[in-house]
Amino acid sequence: MDLNEAQDLAVNLMAEYPSLYWWSFGFDRAKQRCGNCNYRTRKITLSIYYVSMNTEADVRDTILHEIAHAIAGHKAGHGPEWKKVARNIGAKPQRCADASVAMPKAPWKIVCATGHVLGFRHRRSRTTYDYACRLCMTQLRYVPNN
Repeated sequence: MDLNEAQDLAVNLMAEYPSLYWWSFGFDRAKQRCGNCNYRTRKITLSIYYVSMNTEADVRDTILHEIAHAIAGHKAGHGPEWKKVARNIGAKPQRCADASVAMPKAPWKIVCATGHVLGFRHRRSRTTYDYACRLCMTQLRYVPNN
């Protein structure tokens, strides 16, 4: 989906709810989450990577998910109050996007000397030498995730 289309969709959806009058919309560069609802700044954001790699239906549901957070309030989390609001506005009352959602592949993986893969990272830390594999106690290192 195009970023301009996503912004128009988000602004139009947010305009349908008077309680969001003081809220704004924007994009971020998150690679591990689809959207965010920031109560302090009153801003809903979507990941540019998520928007560019997914369908309009997925993006629409994520916008509605974040709108439900804004309406339900910070204390609601993903609990019953938030689920009620999400259902009422047409969002799936689920905590996370399903596995079919496309996100950028992490360029690094953390492995030990014996080959155990312990995780994937988008950024490479400089302190892996301080840590050991919890399975075999050998030193960890970053390798490209091909």
